Amino acid sequence: MQQRPLGPFSVSAIGLGCMNLSHAYGAPVSAAQGERVLLAALDAGVTLFDTAALYGFGANETLLGQVLAKHRSRFTLASKCGMTGVDAAGDGKLVRVIDGRPETIRKVFGWQQQLALDGRRPLNNQADRVNFQGIGAMRAVQGPARSS
Repeated sequence: MQQRPLGPFSVSAIGLGCMNLSHAYGAPVSAAQGERVLLAALDAGVTLFDTAALYGFGANETLLGQVLAKHRSRFTLASKCGMTGVDAAGDGKLVRVIDGRPETIRKVFGWQQQLALDGRRPLNNQADRVNFQGIGAMRAVQGPARSS
């Protein structure tokens, strides 16, 4: 498959957007079917996988981590931050919140600085869900904090 530059990375000209494995456009596929899709893409030469914390409120990152961790040297992971799900009403139902403030972005990725300082990371963040170190490309959703 043709390769293209993406910042410092060389990635496949065709990437796999993973949103539909865990979120949107109907019910998510089973974990087994998601695994088959991810591994088939990798075997076909796809080296760019795109996810986000919002997709399945973390389920997408967890799936990618479980399936692709042992293949980490073969692909680049792109993700997005600044959108997440919160229990705004206290009823257990998550609603989408857009929060691209710098302090929020620093909080989400603060594990990187902590890891560099003392080798520990806080739990329940994007890096823990994907189960491997090194999100290659990150795009922040811009805008003030708000619910929708």
